Amino acid sequence: MTNAEKDNICNGEEFRRSIDQVKLNTKERSTNSLKRMATNEGQQFSINEEDDEIILEQWQKVRPQKSMRNNSNDDCKEKDDEQVLSLLITLTNTLNTNINQNLNQNNLTNDNFDLNTLQKSNDYGCSLDNSLKISKHALSYASEYHYPSFKIVCQPELKDPKQGSKLINELIKSIKDDFMIKNSSFSKPILFHLWWINPQGDLQIIIKTIEPYVYLCRRERYPKELLNIKLDPYPPQHLPPQHTIILKWIHNTISIDDIKEELSTNYESIALIEDIFGTITNRTRHVKIEFYNKIQFTQVLNGGKIIIYGQKYDVDEFIPAPKVLICS
Repeated sequence: MTNAEKDNICNGEEFRRSIDQVKLNTKERSTNSLKRMATNEGQQFSINEEDDEIILEQWQKVRPQKSMRNNSNDDCKEKDDEQVLSLLITLTNTLNTNINQNLNQNNLTNDNFDLNTLQKSNDYGCSLDNSLKISKHALSYASEYHYPSFKIVCQPELKDPKQGSKLINELIKSIKDDFMIKNSSFSKPILFHLWWINPQGDLQIIIKTIEPYVYLCRRERYPKELLNIKLDPYPPQHLPPQHTIILKWIHNTISIDDIKEELSTNYESIALIEDIFGTITNRTRHVKIEFYNKIQFTQVLNGGKIIIYGQKYDVDEFIPAPKVLICS
């Protein structure tokens, strides 16, 4: 070893060279080993800070396959969304078009209906204000009982109204005595409210007084011949509501014939017994009974109960449903 080498060792220069050599070796190793770092954009490579500029010139940043695949999927989704959006826009436009057409058509029909309604109301002289005017005739029509007509078939046929008037007068005279015996409290004159001759030459009569109406509902009370004219009467099938009661909740095992047999012994003036439609159930129903005799009708109604086969049943007055007259 020379004196110069000894001086370098003493001064520490040899030690500094060794340190520099070690540093150089560590730098070379760090350039050969790359460190993987995870970022938000994908996989990214990094190196030591000192040689960043040198190594970045030699390396190119490559997009990871996963992100490329994701981007391709995003492109497909965007295309699908655009197609769906276009279809929705087309459907919406079609629906709006159909709705507008229907509204226009409805408006036209409503306008036509309003014009027709106004024209009709003007023709009939009705008022166009919001208030609805109901005449007394309409109220009486809805509330009063409408008596059906009596039909008397005549042989030979009636052709002259004068002939019909004479026949009506003779009919009243023929029934007057017997009628007054059975209706001693009746003080009004026996009159028919309306009569006419139908196209077949038969006599039609409307009677709105209850007592003559009930009296003439029996065929045996008509004379067989008047003024050389044979009479064949067809009275209404039902009596007025003033002679009708209702028995409620009659069991279905009790037939109409059983009721007739049970009541005929006590009430001789029963005209008709029938079921009331609309009240029939699986077990019970209501029954309507009509009486010729007003006294018996009043007794049964005031009693409130009637016995059939040992069972009591409620008795109520029959009230017909009102008729409604609708004016347009």
